[in-house]
Amino acid sequence: MNKLHKKVFTILKQTDVLIQHLDHCTLWWIGILITVVFFLPYFALGDGCIFEINDHLDESIMNYLLPARHLWDVSTIYPEMLNGVNASGTQPSAVLFLPLYRLISARTAFLTQYIICFLLAFSGMYLLVKEITDSSILAMIAGGSFCVLPLYPV
Repeated sequence: MNKLHKKVFTILKQTDVLIQHLDHCTLWWIGILITVVFFLPYFALGDGCIFEINDHLDESIMNYLLPARHLWDVSTIYPEMLNGVNASGTQPSAVLFLPLYRLISARTAFLTQYIICFLLAFSGMYLLVKEITDSSILAMIAGGSFCVLPLYPV
């Protein structure tokens, strides 16, 4: 029984040394790995992928598509939606992404916007927890948990 206790103690001590070593390493690169794994199905399925956005009439995507389509004209009414919607009623929440929807397809623009928000969520939470606790492991767990929350960038 004494040998078993020594062996368990040795394994626990080696595990503690490994955890202490990992805790002082920078683990931000795991956020990139999480991003690749999370978005792999969207790229593997291509146009066949489905985004589950709980929104009526896909209004959130239209809040980007219509202002991007009418970016350079001074339209006050968008005739494409509901027989004419006032332009002030379809304001996007992040206007800096409008050129994306103007230049590339809606699916690619949405994925790009989603990836940017995903990486910003991970890095922001990682840096916050790393600053507060000085623990890379806790920062990686908190950042990884925060970035996969089911919140969409629209």
